[in-house]
Amino acid sequence: MTALHTSRHRPLVLFLLLVFAVVCTELVVTHLRQFTTHTLLPLAVTLDVTVGIPALYYAFIVRRYRVPVSTVAAVFLLCLYLASVILPTAHQSFLLQLKRVVLLGEPVLLLLSVFKMRHLVREYKKAQSVRIDFEHNLAASFQAVFGNPLLPLVSELTMLRYGLCFWLQLPPAASQYTFSVHRESGFSALMSTVMFVPVIEMVVVHLLVMRWIQPVALVLLLLSAYSLLFLLAHLRAVRQRPILLENTTLILRAGLVWQCSIDVSHITKVEAIRELDITRKGILNLAKPLLTQPNVLLTSHGPVIVNGLYGFSKSTHSLAFYVDRPQEFLPLLQQRIDAQA
Repeated sequence: MTALHTSRHRPLVLFLLLVFAVVCTELVVTHLRQFTTHTLLPLAVTLDVTVGIPALYYAFIVRRYRVPVSTVAAVFLLCLYLASVILPTAHQSFLLQLKRVVLLGEPVLLLLSVFKMRHLVREYKKAQSVRIDFEHNLAASFQAVFGNPLLPLVSELTMLRYGLCFWLQLPPAASQYTFSVHRESGFSALMSTVMFVPVIEMVVVHLLVMRWIQPVALVLLLLSAYSLLFLLAHLRAVRQRPILLENTTLILRAGLVWQCSIDVSHITKVEAIRELDITRKGILNLAKPLLTQPNVLLTSHGPVIVNGLYGFSKSTHSLAFYVDRPQEFLPLLQQRIDAQA
């Protein structure tokens, strides 16, 4: 099963690595002394970013994951902006010509975008009436509009939602019972401490590397900023996405990292634990992203699919996780299990 998941996500990993390599290469090229004297180098950089990256997206993402071809246009527009950031202002003549060509089809693209956005908003509201969960509802709306949940994009948008709009509060969950996972574990204090690492790294590494290779310093700065944004988003997601116990469904969530829905009729055993038995094989520990030890072990008679970032998933029969107030959670869950037996 692990090999199957690895094979399925290999194109996505390759695409991200290739895009990273392209961006790093173009940053180095634009800082070469020869860049200002060779007129074809700005054209080459422009084409590499605006044509090469969308081509990679089509080859590795659209064809492999059956993502709508129309999304290539969105990637192309993003690459236009990326190229304007990479290229020095004095060497953007080819890029400006490309933008003028794009402007000719802008009215059509605008109409299509408005139509798609209205459809997306309508589907999102429909999904939100069933469950208050930004990530779940966004994937459901993409599935309804494009025929594909676009999970890598959903993961990025979810991170931006919780990382950049962390002050926004979600409405209360409509579930019968909600159980937090951060109040008694000390997660917030631990994560706040961990977040200092990328901050210090951003300052120290940037100042050191900036003296020798400016493009590399910029790349490292962006990576550190991305890491900080992810940690902040994970912190907010843990606080705003509790464990839900609905009528016949248990919904487990560990911030941005893991989530799954389990029908209580599939649960054969649930028990309190003090620490995870590392000698037991096949247990998926959902408490790791919470920086704490699990206190509940759940066993299912059938495989449980646990969804992770960017569409990654794992299948398991045993789940270890952490929940606040386990003395209240366990009797309630056991009652639902007995009712379905």
